[in-house]
Amino acid sequence: MGVDILAKALGTQKAYIGIENNKPDAIERLTQLAVEYPHIEIVPLRVRYPQGGEKQLIEAITGREVPSGGLPIDVGAVVQNVGTAFAVYEAVQKNKPLIERIVTVTGRCLVRPSNLRVRIGTPIASLIEYCGGFPEDAGKVVGGGPMMGRAIANLDAPVTKGTSGILLIREKGAVRKMPQRCIKCAKCVSICTMGLEPYLMSKAGKNGTVRRTGSRARNRLHRVRLVLVHLPGYAAVAGLYSPGQDGSRQTRPGTQNTGEKIKPN
Repeated sequence: MGVDILAKALGTQKAYIGIENNKPDAIERLTQLAVEYPHIEIVPLRVRYPQGGEKQLIEAITGREVPSGGLPIDVGAVVQNVGTAFAVYEAVQKNKPLIERIVTVTGRCLVRPSNLRVRIGTPIASLIEYCGGFPEDAGKVVGGGPMMGRAIANLDAPVTKGTSGILLIREKGAVRKMPQRCIKCAKCVSICTMGLEPYLMSKAGKNGTVRRTGSRARNRLHRVRLVLVHLPGYAAVAGLYSPGQDGSRQTRPGTQNTGEKIKPN
């Protein structure tokens, strides 16, 4: 229903719901429900990261590529997540404002990982307490997922409309390994969904020469949060770039996005 409302608001005749194919129950259920909405198509997607990114999602479903520095609307597409679609449904059909959302609280060190419906404004500490309390061996609390999430410094911080998950990482897993020399195997290039060359970005970041990269690459740098390549050597690009005022990444060698210190080679 939420997707149908969004489609009518946008004036489009076609809508797609993308679901990774490792969720067969969800695909089957939504396919059954979509029978009543012939303009909505359920599309099973290959499991890969970051399949949920809007640019990757548009390309996987429609075959259209959003130009560098462009927006989905430039290729005639609008991407909305499940939470937004559900909030639209409740607002239109039930006259209910956005006062709560589903938050996943998880981590191997948690006693009782859970998916919780919580009011916006609830302290994150209250969610962790409900799931068994703060574990003694927890080393980091992350808002979001392990790849794109950011460390939370204050557990009294509230749940916001953008809070989707809380991840607790054990002390051992929270320590970033020291980067080793790049062996230039180019595996990071082959898997980069943004078409970048992470090994060159890493070198430019450490040398402070990121501004010398091409404008096409600079426009895409703000999309890159984390590249961890486990190879015979270990390379880390995370934290070498921070958001610049012009939308590109400015170099801050030695500082991660989480505020921790690293030692660049």
